[in-house]
Amino acid sequence: MKKLSELVRGLDFFYLVNFTAEPIVTHLTHDSNLVEPGSLFFALPGTRTNGKMYAMNAIAKGATAVVVEEELGHNIPQIVVRDVRAAMSLISKTFNNNTVDQMRIIGITGTNGKTTTSHIIFHILSKNKVPCALIGTLGVKAYPDIKIDLSSLTTPDPIELHQIFKTLHSNGINTIIMECSAHAISLKKLEGIHFKQGIFTNLSQDHLDFFGDYRTYADTKINWFDERIQTAIINADDEEYSKLKNNMCDKMITYSIENKSDFIASRIKFKPDGTRYKLNGKDSMHSALPGRFNIYNCLAATISCNQLGLHITQITRALKTLPNIPGRFNAMKVKDFSVIIDYAHTPDSLEKVICSVRELVSGKNGKIITVFGCGGNRDILKRQVMGEISARLSDFTVITSDNPRDENPMSIMYQIEAGAKLATENYILIENRHDAIIHALKHASKNDVVIIAGKGAEEYQEIAGKKHLFSDFKVVKEFK
Repeated sequence: MKKLSELVRGLDFFYLVNFTAEPIVTHLTHDSNLVEPGSLFFALPGTRTNGKMYAMNAIAKGATAVVVEEELGHNIPQIVVRDVRAAMSLISKTFNNNTVDQMRIIGITGTNGKTTTSHIIFHILSKNKVPCALIGTLGVKAYPDIKIDLSSLTTPDPIELHQIFKTLHSNGINTIIMECSAHAISLKKLEGIHFKQGIFTNLSQDHLDFFGDYRTYADTKINWFDERIQTAIINADDEEYSKLKNNMCDKMITYSIENKSDFIASRIKFKPDGTRYKLNGKDSMHSALPGRFNIYNCLAATISCNQLGLHITQITRALKTLPNIPGRFNAMKVKDFSVIIDYAHTPDSLEKVICSVRELVSGKNGKIITVFGCGGNRDILKRQVMGEISARLSDFTVITSDNPRDENPMSIMYQIEAGAKLATENYILIENRHDAIIHALKHASKNDVVIIAGKGAEEYQEIAGKKHLFSDFKVVKEFK
C-alpha cells in the first residue's frame, strides 16, 4: 500500500489529471481483467491494441487511477507520463520499497547462452553455499529453495519482477542472476535497476520480426551497457566487441578463446566426461558440459563468481559437477547411437550445436542427422539461413514443424528447404514433428548422433493459437 505521491516521486516527467484527493494504491496491473479496487492501471501501448481502450473498464472496476501517455478525454483520474512502460518499471520498484537497490543483480544478455550461463553461475554459487536466485526462461530457482511461480517470459514484467525481488530479499536471498532479453531492454522492463554485473555472451541474428533489422536488435543490447552496469563481463571474440568496449561501464573484464582478453581458455580438449582447458595458461579447468560454445559460458560464469568473491579453486570444483541444463545440449543414449536435444533456434546456435557434435563424432565414423523447424510469427529471414546451415553441416536433415503458431507449417518448411537446397539434397520434409523425430531415430546407425533442435525442454507445441502437449524428450524415451 502506497500513497500515489510516493509512487510518482521518481518519475522524470508526469502530471496529474482529475484528482480531488490523495489516492492510496494497493495493487498494480496492466491487465484490465485483474483490476480490483485500489489498483493503479498502466495503459500500455501495444502492437495490436492500445491500453487506453481498457482504461474506462479499469476505472469501472475500481481502479484508483490510470497511467497514460496521452491525456484521455474522460473525467477519470489520470497520470500522464512520457513512457508508460518506463513508468511501470519505476513505480513497481517504488511500490516494492526499492528492494532491488539492496541486492546484487547479475544481468546476462546476448543472443545465445543466457540460460546456460545463468545456470552455471547459480550452480557455482549454490555449491559454495552462497544464497542466490536465478530468474529466466526456465523459471525461478533459489538457494536455499523457495517456491516462486513465474510467467513464461524470459524476463518477467516489472510488476511481477519487483514482487519476486521483494520475496527473495525477505527470505535472505540478495544475489540474483537474471536473463535480460532484448525485448525486456527495449520494453523498459529493466528501468531503474542498477546491475552489479552485466554479462554479454554473443550476438547473432534473431528477433528481426520485432526489431526490424539486425543493427537495431544488436544496438538494443549493446546500449544496455552504460552507467547502470557496475562491471561489464564481455566476450572479446564476438564481432560486436569493438562497440561494447567503448561504452560507459565503470569496469570491463573480457574473456575469449581466440583473441586477447583478461580470461582466455587454451589447450582445449573434448572428453567423454566434458571439456578440459587451461585458464590463462595455468589453472586446469574441467567443465561437465560438452561443446566449444559452453567454454564461453563457463568463462563468463567463472569471471562473475570470481568477482563476487569466490576463489578459482572453488569455481573449478563446482564446474566439475555441473548438471544438465534442461533443453540445452542434453544427451541421451538410444540403442547404439546418441540423441542431443537442444533449444537451438537461431542460425548461430544451430551452427554451434552441429559443430560441437561434429567434434564428438570425429573419428568414430558416425553421421549427424538433424531434426529442426522454425517458429511461426517470428523472424522469417532466418529460416532459409538455418536450412542451409543444417544441410551443409549435417549428413542428413529432417525439416519439420516447430511452433507454427498462426502460420501454415508447410509454408515455413518450404522457406527452410530453400536454404537446404543450396547445400545438398540429403534432406526430407515431414510436417508432423513426432513422425519427423521417429524417422530420424529409425534411420540412425551405430555411432550416429541425432540432433533434435529448436524446442529444448518445452512441453508443448503451439499450433493455430493453441498449445498442445508435446515433448521431444518423451518421443525419444518412448522410441523402441
